[in-house]
Amino acid sequence: MQLVNPDTGNVFGFPLPLPPAIRKQVDAGYLIEPGAEIESELAEHETVPKPRGNASVTRWIAYAVSQGLPAAEAAQMARDEIRARFTDPRFQPDKPPELED
Repeated sequence: MQLVNPDTGNVFGFPLPLPPAIRKQVDAGYLIEPGAEIESELAEHETVPKPRGNASVTRWIAYAVSQGLPAAEAAQMARDEIRARFTDPRFQPDKPPELED
């Protein structure tokens, strides 16, 4: 099972059933399931403000979803991919990325 630290955006993988110490962190809100913060943030705001460049991936996902990107697709993207999609006017989502030497 994947869980996210909502403050940092770090994603962790844990076996099921969750160990008791991890379950306590989930119950306290220190770890959440991917998408949980997105849904709560979207419920609070009709539009999510554009995050800073170094914001957590969960904040960028929330922003992307508020801009119309499906949540399932946004959850599979890295923060920098989402940021490029919504900030780089040259971004073409169907074109493979150009790698720099």
